[in-house]
Amino acid sequence: MTTPAASHSGRSWTAAPAAAWITVTGSAQALIPPVARAFDQFDVAADRP
Repeated sequence: MTTPAASHSGRSWTAAPAAAWITVTGSAQALIPPVARAFDQFDVAADRP
């Protein structure tokens, strides 16, 4: 006897890479503004004596 979750396992294998891609892409995009701000604030090359 199979469980209802086991009968739909093929769909989760298809959805898992898509969900992971969306999560990774969203996380990477969320890091762009803070990294850009940090670069602007702490740019050593722009520092003049």
